Amino acid sequence: EGDYTLDAKMAEKDFPFNMEGVLGGGAGGGRQEAQTTRRRAQLIREMMQQLLTGLSAMHSIGIVHRDIKPQNIIVSESDARLKYIDFGAAADLLVGINYTPDEYLLDPRYAAPERYIMSQSTPKAPSAPFARSSRPCCG
Repeated sequence: EGDYTLDAKMAEKDFPFNMEGVLGGGAGGGRQEAQTTRRRAQLIREMMQQLLTGLSAMHSIGIVHRDIKPQNIIVSESDARLKYIDFGAAADLLVGINYTPDEYLLDPRYAAPERYIMSQSTPKAPSAPFARSSRPCCG
């Protein structure tokens, strides 16, 4: 679905200006320092807005990604969006999947078979009041 990772785009010499076409349009115009600074700020603001909106949406349904880094964000040019990928370490706080922080960080559905079969404990759902009270952290 994505064409590049954010990490690949950040490694390019002209970052963040290489994101103008990806994010739809651009601030355009001039090479003056003030305009360049304004364009850079506008692009970074747009990227952060998309990332924080996605994070808020995940948190609103009880998902905690736990591995956010530029390598786990794709740049989708087809719909001009940044999107999170690699939910292997994510925890679902509403039903308790992969939420045993004292045991291990892996999702048992994607872990190595010996890790899942020989586990010392099975993840349990959080208590009902905790599951009901989960709200987005930012909002």
